[in-house]
Amino acid sequence: MSNSTSFKLKYFTSSGHTLKEPSELDLLVLGGWELNTLRSYNSAMRKFLRFKKTTEARRFELPATAANIYHFCLWAGKKPDTINSHKICSVTLEKYLHGLKAWHLYHDAAYPQISEKRIELIIKSLAKRDALRMMDKRKKAVMVYNLIALVDTLAAGNEFDLCLVAFWVLARLGEVTYLSKSGNPALDGGIKKSDVTFVGESTAIISLQFAKTASAREVQHLRLTAIGNRLCPLKAIRRRLNNGDALEESLFGFQTTVGRINLTKNAVGAHLTHAWGTIGREGILGHPFRVGGALIRNALSVDIATICALGRWKPCSYKLYIRPYSPNELSATITALLALDSNI
Repeated sequence: MSNSTSFKLKYFTSSGHTLKEPSELDLLVLGGWELNTLRSYNSAMRKFLRFKKTTEARRFELPATAANIYHFCLWAGKKPDTINSHKICSVTLEKYLHGLKAWHLYHDAAYPQISEKRIELIIKSLAKRDALRMMDKRKKAVMVYNLIALVDTLAAGNEFDLCLVAFWVLARLGEVTYLSKSGNPALDGGIKKSDVTFVGESTAIISLQFAKTASAREVQHLRLTAIGNRLCPLKAIRRRLNNGDALEESLFGFQTTVGRINLTKNAVGAHLTHAWGTIGREGILGHPFRVGGALIRNALSVDIATICALGRWKPCSYKLYIRPYSPNELSATITALLALDSNI
């Protein structure tokens, strides 16, 4: 692992308030984890250090105490109707606690003696609250008629907009964006043009070298199929391949006078949120295409096992996303698809 990569893990490699440059031995230890795992741990420590900065005046340094960890759980689990609500779900809190343990391991510091049973009960309590909250509020999905309006708007825009047109797949935003906004992506830094393979004229396969749910050295794939209208993903991918000339360039990027610009997660999320507002879809935030892709397949009677395989979901996690179309949504979707196909 390079020093430049480890710098992007600065919360994990810090000892708290103090930033630390990883030693040669530290880099060797970091190399034992997958990069996606380290990113998750880094996010956990960013949240934990934010908690310490918010709740204490003194500068925090390792190791954490048992009281620190219990108070972090309390801070993270604030009820939605209380002041300073953080709305951290049970699954995320559990990941944060794993990250906190790994942080101590990396720094060779003793993790405090806490009651794992007590932590387990805290997580169960938050899970019950999550279930109630999910009943009240689900993430809004992109419907086909939303997508058509977005594509029509973006197609008349700049190179950044044209890159976004190719995003209508069952992929996570972090898997199709880049850590660095310029230059060729590293092996673990995002999709390159060389990761695209065509199978005949109607299918393209994108290899994901470091997918979120991949095990060590596993390569996952996105399968794109040609469709005969302006939402065709293969046409969008071919446009991206034709922008620039090197196979090691980013797939979702574009050339400028100062070099190649890559689409980063934050930039894409902000750009899309603005675009939704521009076309009068203020209720849609960020990049909910993945949810929309699952919903339309469910509405068109694609079996759940196939949807899970396409979306690379674990067997039960799809339940957080899939809900039935209402009669009005289904009617509007079918009408939009028929109109789309009739305008080929």
